[in-house]
Order: sequence, then structure tokens, then C-alpha cells
Amino acid sequence: EVLKSRGVEPGQVASDSAPETEGTVTESRGSMPTAAGFQGAADTIAAALEYNKLSPSEGYDAFDVDEDGKVSWEDLKQAVETLRLELAEADVQALYAQLKGESGGYITRENWIAAINSANAESVLKS
Repeated sequence: EVLKSRGVEPGQVASDSAPETEGTVTESRGSMPTAAGFQGAADTIAAALEYNKLSPSEGYDAFDVDEDGKVSWEDLKQAVETLRLELAEADVQALYAQLKGESGGYITRENWIAAINSANAESVLKS
């Protein structure tokens, strides 16, 4: 719903040739994680979900852009870009790597919910 409200339709996935705009996840934002890294990315996503009044589980579904029941790298990248979260690509990659674990290429709902529940959304919302 959140992504649909931003003009992203089910099954629409970011491509490598998509034009880069403000707020996108880009290599130019750095190939090394920032000091915030994984936790900063999790905090920012948690804040976006809280701001949009979505639970962690609803957030997982919203970030599953192609609606296949899993949050892949492309889903995560597309959602971050669409919501203009302005996260460094390295931080989003750190988040993805940490949350996908042994799942075989996607973030599990359980890992997502645990990360969002332990994130500090207030630190982002108050900044």
C-alpha cells in the first residue's frame, strides 16, 4: 500500500538502468558502510514504517515490491528508493546481508520483524 501510494505497482522492480534521482540508493553515496551502517538503515526503515503507521509485518509486505512473499535485494533497493530514504548503498547492503542470513537470497519475515522491533525509530523521527 505504501509503495502503491508512491506509484509503484506490484511486480515493478528497479532495474540497473533506472535513472538515479535524489533519495536513491547509489554507489556514489559510498561503497563502504557509514558509521550508522546496518543499525542506521534499520532505524531509518523502522521510522518510515512507524511514520506510515505500519507494523513490522505490514512493512515486510510493503517492501516485498514484486509480491512474491519474500524481500529480495531488488525489493529492498526499490522500496528504499521509492520512499526516498536517502540511505547509502553500502548501508542498505549491510542491512540486507545481515537480515538474509542463510535464507538463500532474501530477507525472511522473522529476521525483518526482529530487526525492525529492535530498531530505534524515535532517533530518526526526532532528528
